[in-house]
Amino acid sequence: MLTASHWGLFYAKTKDGRLVAVRPFEGDRAPSPNLSSLVEHPYSSARIQTPMVRRGYLEKGSASRAGRGADEYVPVSWDKALDLAAGELRRIYETYGPSAVWGRSYGWKSTGSVNNAIALMQRLLSLLGGWVETGNSYSTAAISTILPYAVGGKLFKPTAWPVIMGKTERIVFWGCDPLITNDIDWATTLHQGIAEIRKLKDHPRIRTIAVNPLRPKTADVVGSRWMPVKAGTDAALMLGMMYVLIT
Repeated sequence: MLTASHWGLFYAKTKDGRLVAVRPFEGDRAPSPNLSSLVEHPYSSARIQTPMVRRGYLEKGSASRAGRGADEYVPVSWDKALDLAAGELRRIYETYGPSAVWGRSYGWKSTGSVNNAIALMQRLLSLLGGWVETGNSYSTAAISTILPYAVGGKLFKPTAWPVIMGKTERIVFWGCDPLITNDIDWATTLHQGIAEIRKLKDHPRIRTIAVNPLRPKTADVVGSRWMPVKAGTDAALMLGMMYVLIT
């Protein structure tokens, strides 16, 4: 069975209703080593198998605030958990109105048949009367705020890899480790970026530099020059570079 995860597409093998093995999709350019660990995730002893509710809230509802942080959690059925959540939503809307409800959640999409968590939640809250929205997103809010002053527009479009490989002479990995972060994507991925980054090793023209207090995996794999700045001094280094460029 072909399915998807944030680490990429894979074929799942099951036996007696249990996941026993995974095989990366043949179109994946650089299959993630983390795919194999998905076999154990559903059965981990650390996984919460049923809804859990704070005991004080279960007994006293919103009047139990004083016990938060000290209460134990007890298991309840899914029906009970849904009833509790629905009741609390109704209480907030009836008592305080839509302006007391923040209509946002974690931004990543599910890779299954239910996709966008934010859109699904906001559809529900719209039926209840509305909600308070955020400005921009938690990922790119700072980027879109500063770009109009730096480059004249809000939209930042990364340079495509074919252009980078054909035109670039220097690449600086500033406080980043793309072989690690590009292993995962917000929907799913075929790891094209990782495949291109690996081509930088022993490249005849392109040289790479890693500015990072810790030596990134990317620097090791592609042979980057590593500049181990002290933590917290990156802004000073940027100012120094700006001074050199300007003068």
